[in-house]
Amino acid sequence: MGDIYYRALRSQDAVDMKQLWLDVIAYEPGVMLLTYEEQLKVPVRRLAQDVNGMLADPTALVLGAFSGRELIGVAAVEQQLTVRQSHRARLWGLCVNLEWRRRGIGQTLVRGLIEHCEGLGNVEQINLEVLGCAQAAIELFIAEGFHCFCHEPHAVRDGADYHDELRMLRVLCPPQKLATALAEPEVKEPLHGGKSPDTVLIDTVSDTTASDTTTPEVTDKQVAHDVVQPSGSQSEMPEAVRKSLLNVYSRPL
Repeated sequence: MGDIYYRALRSQDAVDMKQLWLDVIAYEPGVMLLTYEEQLKVPVRRLAQDVNGMLADPTALVLGAFSGRELIGVAAVEQQLTVRQSHRARLWGLCVNLEWRRRGIGQTLVRGLIEHCEGLGNVEQINLEVLGCAQAAIELFIAEGFHCFCHEPHAVRDGADYHDELRMLRVLCPPQKLATALAEPEVKEPLHGGKSPDTVLIDTVSDTTASDTTTPEVTDKQVAHDVVQPSGSQSEMPEAVRKSLLNVYSRPL
């Protein structure tokens, strides 16, 4: 095994890129969206056209890891084209040959794509999707600063098995307006003419009669019941939905 080096892929690398994906799917069929049979049917010409299209886009990069002439890892990133989403880039296609794993290749690929996006100057965040069964990839993304913001159960079906999908993002830099707001919090005029809320409450109560201020006692149990049970509904949250929400919001960000 020779030294590892990295470079942007060219259309001539399309055959090797397809073979790398096929090898990974054959070993780990659940980690990619396409099945082995579907990936096998993808024309090499189409992959070459996709790579050429990204080469023509200065915001996009398909980065490959090589040992000699062998392609052993690949990952890609491209900035979103629509005006309202141009502050986002999408990372996709991370894949490392089984025999070359645990050598930091995936980490180097991801860091190279992050540096590429930072160099563009107008990308504020990088988004990606990853299947829940790709635990090694998830751990890598978390280590590189990505956070899970959405967990979709049963996003992919593989025969009798289902795989969840995690949507993750890494914030490169906050927009200027947000950065300014965080650095210099807005100072608002005091409410109630400069009086504290407690003073206003005392003044309001003192202007009323004892009969007007008499209100029924509300217990904590009643408040909790009103929050959980909406008016006119006695149904409770389905257990499956509750567990799903707990699973989503219990994940560390």
